[in-house]
Amino acid sequence: MSILAKHSHEDARLRCQDCDEFICPKCMIQCAVGSRCKKCAGRFSSHVVQAGPAVLIRTGLAAVVAGFAFGSAQIYMLGFSFYAWIVLAVVGFGVGRVLHRIASYKIGVKIAGAVAAGLVVGLLLSPARDLTISYLAALNQPGSGAETGGAATGLLTTHLAAMVIFIGCAVSAFFNK
Repeated sequence: MSILAKHSHEDARLRCQDCDEFICPKCMIQCAVGSRCKKCAGRFSSHVVQAGPAVLIRTGLAAVVAGFAFGSAQIYMLGFSFYAWIVLAVVGFGVGRVLHRIASYKIGVKIAGAVAAGLVVGLLLSPARDLTISYLAALNQPGSGAETGGAATGLLTTHLAAMVIFIGCAVSAFFNK
């Protein structure tokens, strides 16, 4: 069945670069080598998004190391000021650029997922895990007062927000072109 059967453009003179089938201007997809139909344009993917197992493992292990280092340093960053949040974002972007280089400049969902998973595993292996568990334990103390619960909630929120900002900034390098 021709693509033109879906439209009333019988007089189209545009052809797909690959399958040489007629396509209307509404259905064509502009590619680097010319116009393609939707069927042919969907077959190809760039080498930049094709990450093999070796690249995924290498990048994931480097992300585990980076996550562990951040989690080890985070226990000393308890008093976050406004400028500390900016520094945290800059450090996250810097770690993302280094991991992007380790990943041979690959982009896409697979490599970003490997980096995010590696950072989370690194954070779980670091001393930051114990700090998070102690904040959660302070929240669940039956005899704790409102002040203690509020302070623990604030510290836990700050701690988790720092982790999310770091991971988000680091992973953002894998979605840029």
